[in-house]
Amino acid sequence: MGAAASLHVVCPGCESVVRVPRERLDELVAKELLAREIIIDFRPGAGIRISPHFYNSKDECRFVLAQIADVLDTSAYARHASVGGKTPT
Repeated sequence: MGAAASLHVVCPGCESVVRVPRERLDELVAKELLAREIIIDFRPGAGIRISPHFYNSKDECRFVLAQIADVLDTSAYARHASVGGKTPT
């Protein structure tokens, strides 16, 4: 079972936020998505905001979720982290 199964998607009102399963990785995953030229908005304490109801199609939202799973499965987020020389796990 890959990372996609453990993503938590919440939809307060008209915006959807994705929270990754491991603490402190939301911001790192967001940085990797931006590096992949995927436009998202990181909201500290909330998660990664995608805009499925207005800005993006369902296919684009599925693509973003697949990319988040890939970032987690491959640990691609690690290149954005360096806290005392350690990468959060």
